[in-house]
Amino acid sequence: MSAGPLNEIFVLGVVRVIDRKLLSSYSSSSFHPSLLVSLAAAYPAFEANLRQTKECSDSNFHFLVDDGGLLYACLSAKSYPSRLIFTLLEEIQENFAAHHTREQIDKAEEGGSKENGQFSKQDKCWLQGLAKKYREAACVDKLQSIQKKVDATCGTMQDSIATLLESDDTLESLTNATESLSHQAKAFHRRTSALRSRVQWDAIRWRIAVLLVFALALSIVLFPIILAARKPRDPILPLDSAPSSAALAPGMGEGVEPPLPAE
Repeated sequence: MSAGPLNEIFVLGVVRVIDRKLLSSYSSSSFHPSLLVSLAAAYPAFEANLRQTKECSDSNFHFLVDDGGLLYACLSAKSYPSRLIFTLLEEIQENFAAHHTREQIDKAEEGGSKENGQFSKQDKCWLQGLAKKYREAACVDKLQSIQKKVDATCGTMQDSIATLLESDDTLESLTNATESLSHQAKAFHRRTSALRSRVQWDAIRWRIAVLLVFALALSIVLFPIILAARKPRDPILPLDSAPSSAALAPGMGEGVEPPLPAE
């Protein structure tokens, strides 16, 4: 069988490894989903995290195995790049884990459509979407290239925003530091002004005290001299004007006989 030029993905599916049971599938070609089970049965055992590509007659069988015992498989055109297939299988793995719990997977039986898998109806929408998304490798490459450019641009923008935020944080830190230094400078200026005023007043008080001590000492020295200078002195009389004894002793001759002359 051959694939059309616009459809290089034939079958997608999820197989439980332990019993080779098809759990979910989607086919966009004449290939039947049960072919995935037949191809998986050719392997006696699967290791966890194994990914491999097997060439068939008119297609390639790709699969990867997770550590939970599930095999995600794809049947594609031979020309389809394996790297894109495994990207597709990783998306299938993510979607299947998001839509089904471990308990549902372990208890799954071949109900509903036995050939297509129990969860095929539930998963048809997103499986079909992935099949359309990866239908052409060339388109996928272009999309991935654009996506990489978009991711790179987003990464650059995020880095720029992060740098801007860091710069803003740095600027804010500098602003806070400047304000803190300004407050400290003002406080220091107030303290130095108060200290300078106190030193000046101390100097003035010391000068006043020295002047008072000096004035007190000077007054102690000069006061006796001034008193002595202001005390009145007795007048000095001449000898001829000396007062007589009667004048010096008034009343001495009254009632006293004068002395007799000598014989």
